[in-house]
Amino acid sequence: MPPHAPPKSPPSTSTSSKTTFIIGLSGPSSSGKTTLARLLRQIFNINPGSSNRTSPLRLFILHEDDFYKTDKLIPRDTFTSAEHGERELDDWDCVESIDLPLLKRVLGHVKRCGVGPDDFASKEDQNTVGESGVDEGEVREYQGRVREWVDALNMGLNSGAGAINGTATVNEKELYEILDPLLDLKLFLPSSRQKTIERRTKRTGYVTLEGFWADPPGYVEDVVWPNYARDHAWLFDGGDGDGDGSEASRQQAIDDGRVDRDVAARYGVHIGPGSGDVHLREILPWAIEKIRVVLGQAAT
Repeated sequence: MPPHAPPKSPPSTSTSSKTTFIIGLSGPSSSGKTTLARLLRQIFNINPGSSNRTSPLRLFILHEDDFYKTDKLIPRDTFTSAEHGERELDDWDCVESIDLPLLKRVLGHVKRCGVGPDDFASKEDQNTVGESGVDEGEVREYQGRVREWVDALNMGLNSGAGAINGTATVNEKELYEILDPLLDLKLFLPSSRQKTIERRTKRTGYVTLEGFWADPPGYVEDVVWPNYARDHAWLFDGGDGDGDGSEASRQQAIDDGRVDRDVAARYGVHIGPGSGDVHLREILPWAIEKIRVVLGQAAT
């Protein structure tokens, strides 16, 4: 079941006094969220220049991983699989691993002030991501288009956007209650089980608050993907509603990355193209257009 009731009407962003927009960027692990967020940060950071014709626009990234609890407070659970048997593992992919009060405080500050609080620093840019495959010429072209849009919108000074990048921004009830009132746009990058496993297992590991985490063998198969499938099952019904309604049909849709787009639309979630098999060069213009629409609504 979904963690919440669908909104009675599409989320409204049409307030002329608003200067801060928060974008939720979600999807399974290794679906390209961080790479996309960093590209969007390049493209949507606009300085006015000497002419002052263009209003400044700034996009910065808040990573869900920045809100992990300290290493010793990460939940530990028993996981069983045919290949690895029964074993106890840290579960970094459950909502209980997130410091929810800190997340609420930081996002509330961003919404009010357009920047993160002084005592909050991101560690996530210390983690490496793969090459985006989008060349600098394409980035500059998008930057030029965004600058033209902002000029045409005649937006007020000091407009800003914060992108909260994480796996669970559209699922767990506790997270929904914190995020939904603050999110102006919800973007979801789907991926299949196969693609997720392929990409996650290529990663060297992650910087944590107290050290470094490297996945033990089978971690994505036994922990990461099952958690994602359980928490996001409400987004799937055989893929776009074409399943037979059985649990087997739903599970196959989850493994294939076939989101029920009708269900997603009712909850205001915009689903990206493909299922982990689409190049970021195709995903980037989709995300840019979704952000452009939000900025346009806010400027009217």
